[in-house]
Amino acid sequence: MLTLSAQGLKKIIKWVKIKFSVNDRILAQRFLSIEKGRLNPI
Repeated sequence: MLTLSAQGLKKIIKWVKIKFSVNDRILAQRFLSIEKGRLNPI
């Protein structure tokens, strides 16, 4: 089992949160643009 210091673990959690929040934003923007396209077909 891999043991990490509390500080190392916090860094990893922070990095994961940042990575996922960026992905969520990209997905949310993509979803919103699709919804807008559905409401206002060009």
